[in-house]
Amino acid sequence: VTFRFLERTVAEGRRLLRYRAIMVRTLAICALVASSVPLACARLNGALQQVEVSVRDNKVDFDGVDTLSFDLDHYSISDGQPFDGVSVSGNTLDIRAGRHGSSGPAADFGAGITQVNAMGLKTAWPHLTLLPNDLNFVVFGNLTFTFSSGETATCDGIRLGQGHHGFDNNWWIGDKQCLT
Repeated sequence: VTFRFLERTVAEGRRLLRYRAIMVRTLAICALVASSVPLACARLNGALQQVEVSVRDNKVDFDGVDTLSFDLDHYSISDGQPFDGVSVSGNTLDIRAGRHGSSGPAADFGAGITQVNAMGLKTAWPHLTLLPNDLNFVVFGNLTFTFSSGETATCDGIRLGQGHHGFDNNWWIGDKQCLT
């Protein structure tokens, strides 16, 4: 009985060593693949996790406007995510930035305003929402709209943020002078 037990124990030990060798090779391959994709560390529910880091085009259209301009004052983005500026083409604003939601940009978005000074698109019915808990990023600046009549309107100190609701990214807009 002792011999058979020892024989099984040795066989089990060999199987575990083979399994460990496979795991080490798999981890090495995963590390090699991961090294070709930029990663950053982020905390999710208190646990440190790796998230993909890449600059993306985040475009928002302002229908009914011929052209617009945006003068960036400052921005806030989730830790470890890239920010590559803001550009405008016609009535489209493009914020080139990474996408990973966190509470930091949301807190910056909500600083100095209340929920009546902000509006979130694609939020839950009845569209009366609280301020966002998480945003990918938020930009602050002066946004000027030019209409087909030639008239212009400027929103000083406006903030535009991108969050996530359901299966889509959604946009938030706010200003101390805005009332929704």
